[in-house]
Amino acid sequence: FVESNGAFYLFLKALEDDEKHFSEVAKEYGLFLVPSKSFGIKGYVRVSYCVKEETIKNSRKAFEALFKRYRG
Repeated sequence: FVESNGAFYLFLKALEDDEKHFSEVAKEYGLFLVPSKSFGIKGYVRVSYCVKEETIKNSRKAFEALFKRYRG
């Protein structure tokens, strides 16, 4: 990830070359990731963490399942 300087977003490396497709796959897990190409960066997705802490904690299982899909 790329550490921000005070924003409430993280850029995470997509687990495939096509960050747009990766974002679409993430939707299957209830994760809404923005392809970084929209921001002039290739290969990453943007995650917003300007939500309730509980929402962030509850998303962990979805991120783990998405990771497992790509990395077994």
